[in-house]
Amino acid sequence: SGLKLPDSVGGGLYLNSLTSAEGLKLPEKVGGNLNLNSLTSAKGLKLPKSVGGSLDLEGLTSAEGLTLPEEVQGVISLTSLKTGTGLDKIPVHLKPKLRLPSGW
Repeated sequence: SGLKLPDSVGGGLYLNSLTSAEGLKLPEKVGGNLNLNSLTSAKGLKLPKSVGGSLDLEGLTSAEGLTLPEEVQGVISLTSLKTGTGLDKIPVHLKPKLRLPSGW
């Protein structure tokens, strides 16, 4: 609550202990990795338009309401998803960079 982040971060942004994205305003651009691996829900999550490294969303169990960035240079980790519902909004150029649960 009350966390203020800049409009742009030149390096990585590690919010790996964050359990809720409600009220969080992330920068429009993150130059390195963005780690949000403790989030289990995308509710209230508005991701940056650009991530210069990897995007770690390993804790998300649902992709409902998730809109991925327009550009991610690294891997997008979504390894805890229970279903693919909500993944219909993935830009085509990102598909090869997705890390999904094994067996999918």
